[in-house]
Amino acid sequence: MTWQSELLSALARDDSSAAAEIVIRQVVQEQKSGIVGLPALTVHGELQAGMVVFSVRAPSGRGWTVSRPLPELAEWARSRRDFEPSLLAAVASSFTGTAHWDDEEWIPFGYVGTGSMPRDLIRDIDGYVSTDRDETIVERLAGAEDVLVMGPPASGKTLSIFAAARRRKSHHEDHVIWLDLTEAFDNAEATLLAFLKAPSSRGYLVVIDNLQANVTATRAIFDLITRLRDGLNMPIRTLATCWPSAYDLVMELPIAFSRIAVWGSEVIHMLLAESQQTDLVATEIDQLSGGDVLLAKSALKYFQQFGRLPSDDELAETIAAVTHADQVTEPETRRTLYWFASLGAFEIGVYRMYCVTEGLAAPVQELMSMKLISYSDEVLSIGHPSKAAAIVRYAVRHWDDDPDQPFERPSKLAFKYLRRSGKSAVQATLEKLDLVNNRRTNQREDRILAKVWPHRRALIHFLRDQSVKRDPSWGGNIASAAFAAAALALTDEREAWKASAEYVRRQWGFDSLSNLPNNLGPQPSPDSDDFVHIRDAMIAEDEAMLTQGNSRDRQSAESIDMDRFYRTWLLGVLLTFENTAIVPDQGRADSLRDMASKAQLPNGAFYPERVPWLTARVLSGLLHLRDDSWHTPGGTVERACNWLRDSFSSVGPFGGRWHSGTGTWNSDVLTTAMCMTALLRAGVRTSDDCIRSGYSYLKEQMPEWRLPGREIDCAAAAEAIMLAGPDRREIYPVIVDLLTWVGNGGGGGSPGTEESVKIPYVAEQVVWIVQSIVQRELEALLQDFEPSARIAGPAQKDAIEKIDRVTLTSATELTVVVTPEPFDTEARRVLTGRLERLGREITANITSREAALRGRNHARTRELIEDQLAKWLDRKNLRDEVEAQLAENSFSPAAATLVDRLWAEVFEGHSLRSREL
Repeated sequence: MTWQSELLSALARDDSSAAAEIVIRQVVQEQKSGIVGLPALTVHGELQAGMVVFSVRAPSGRGWTVSRPLPELAEWARSRRDFEPSLLAAVASSFTGTAHWDDEEWIPFGYVGTGSMPRDLIRDIDGYVSTDRDETIVERLAGAEDVLVMGPPASGKTLSIFAAARRRKSHHEDHVIWLDLTEAFDNAEATLLAFLKAPSSRGYLVVIDNLQANVTATRAIFDLITRLRDGLNMPIRTLATCWPSAYDLVMELPIAFSRIAVWGSEVIHMLLAESQQTDLVATEIDQLSGGDVLLAKSALKYFQQFGRLPSDDELAETIAAVTHADQVTEPETRRTLYWFASLGAFEIGVYRMYCVTEGLAAPVQELMSMKLISYSDEVLSIGHPSKAAAIVRYAVRHWDDDPDQPFERPSKLAFKYLRRSGKSAVQATLEKLDLVNNRRTNQREDRILAKVWPHRRALIHFLRDQSVKRDPSWGGNIASAAFAAAALALTDEREAWKASAEYVRRQWGFDSLSNLPNNLGPQPSPDSDDFVHIRDAMIAEDEAMLTQGNSRDRQSAESIDMDRFYRTWLLGVLLTFENTAIVPDQGRADSLRDMASKAQLPNGAFYPERVPWLTARVLSGLLHLRDDSWHTPGGTVERACNWLRDSFSSVGPFGGRWHSGTGTWNSDVLTTAMCMTALLRAGVRTSDDCIRSGYSYLKEQMPEWRLPGREIDCAAAAEAIMLAGPDRREIYPVIVDLLTWVGNGGGGGSPGTEESVKIPYVAEQVVWIVQSIVQRELEALLQDFEPSARIAGPAQKDAIEKIDRVTLTSATELTVVVTPEPFDTEARRVLTGRLERLGREITANITSREAALRGRNHARTRELIEDQLAKWLDRKNLRDEVEAQLAENSFSPAAATLVDRLWAEVFEGHSLRSREL
């Protein structure tokens, strides 16, 4: 009989004393398990007025107390009867004041980390090359200092602190508590739980790896350590690591660190010196790896085997061979490894029970047996992001050969996992992205991703409650239910989606005469009433144009078949609904697709031509099709795009912006935003004239569409700007406002004043926007933090290249005097490789400085950044001119010298970007 059952049984008998005794006994038993001798902290408990009062006492005699009502404990036990949760972890959570212990969405399955040292590092440390920094770490710890090791990814930080921790444990008998903040469950609760299960010791070393990975946990952990030191007089040292981008975070902590800066180049040069490589080879490998020790080892292995440096693909293949990833043969296991690697590229570990619930037990077991993934504290991980990115690249090149099931982008897979992995994992990842954004823009207010997610949850709860508890038909409105279902599908709310989806599917059928959807319900859907008012608005627009003498040749309101207009609009809504369905109905989706094909007018528009937002609505629905192969050249999608892009002079709808065609019913802002979004999602470039003009118009109108009451315009414009604009972060606060509005219930639309589908329509737009924001920032994370980006797979690179950047031009003209002379194939290969790597580094530096200029107002700071930007733009011009010569099969010794000079300027020991952090 479990303690939960005993507790519930005692409470059923109304025996509070027995219930309290069961709880206290369980806590004490958990603490004693595995401890030899006295514990670091002693736990006691007693019943006082219906409350269980827990207390912890340190050897100093000082202590804390916390109380929990018995009914609350009983409810927690009742909700966790299917597994054995840690009651001691719940008590630890209570003492930290984080109040997460009873939140299943925060801590799935009641799990909290244990703080144990990672077993998988023991085999890595055997081949580790020690450097002077390791001795420095040990010396400063001996001086009772808190030590922070700062350096870019893959610079050897973790192995350095692991070696130092082992020495403290061996030579000074410190008890080591190890936290890796890339694991969402290593948090303040885990820290106190580790102390509660630790033996009494002369000293304690708390190791916190990757502070940048979880901002909330970092602050809570150091607040707890301060309390343990000052309040309980515990002898604690801390040893931590972080990226340079987390500098602001470190300065906010209540700890005075002794900081040690590290670079992978130190380890790499020692490693290469031991292998007796020449200085030239050592420099090339260091530059190729960008200071990444894992990549440097793999490059060295390749060089020793083939006598030359590897390309990016060859480097990925070498890592796949070293890790034995290339020996995975089963398709399901390969796909699972690609999934782990995609998440690992973002330092996202996978909760073990998630794999069990998703039916991945068999492939996970095989990958563990091959040591391709490891298991620590209930979290499965592939290892360092460099290894993960290499396997992603290898998998895309060698395994992505099933046209029916192509590999999804890593950022999309990461986002899908985050949606279901618990709030702690989501918050940790978003806060890390915010930290990176802060480095890009240097604006503290730009840290908004972690703020967005809680509002998103409120929005989901509102939609879920409406669909399940209140009215899945959304007032009998087909469009409202369809938009809500699309939002629920995107957020993976299956039960709520099913409730609304079943209603929608009961309400529409196929009319063979009109080739349009028809209503099967007992009465018309309320959204059809909107089109009566749309007609009135169109008539008023016609009359106004006649009065002004502006009678452009177009359809009159009187000539338009409003029923056909309504049902064509409904076709677009239903296409979105069916093509985002959690449980697809292929027959219905095919019927709608065929309807769209037959309903399209010869010029590519959808009826009526007067209303471009109607064509945009149908086009958007078609773009959700799971089978992208249907979007063939000259097909329905391309023809609709071409019509939307046509100008007035060629009888098309575009004239600097898109006019609604429905008078005051839909605004030009909404129409322009809908058309831009549909075109961008169809693949039209952001440099297209209509996109650029529409973007400028939306930016000019921003003060108007941000006013209260214009939430539909606001949502549509925000999405279009995010897709089209280089300064998309300007609209992030808009998203927070919209999420708050929808999550609070907003204000329902009514026929005759605005669209009656207002709340679910805005909800669907906002869910899309949030998903796009997070995926874009995940992709930007890979781009910002090489080396993962250096060996990212083609699918990642394609996605990253779609993230448009502001391009500045320099007035400085650089001229290279060229004396053409032939050069051999190997020389071309070397030069091409160097120019490619220079291009990536130069572009990244230009982008980061442009972003910084948008965020800085201090005159002296701007002047410094502008000077740096000018230098990088000059380097870009020089590099581009050399590349042009190479393309013309002509080159000169002078130009080769210029490349050498550029190389020395851009890559000097380690990345300039990393140094300037």
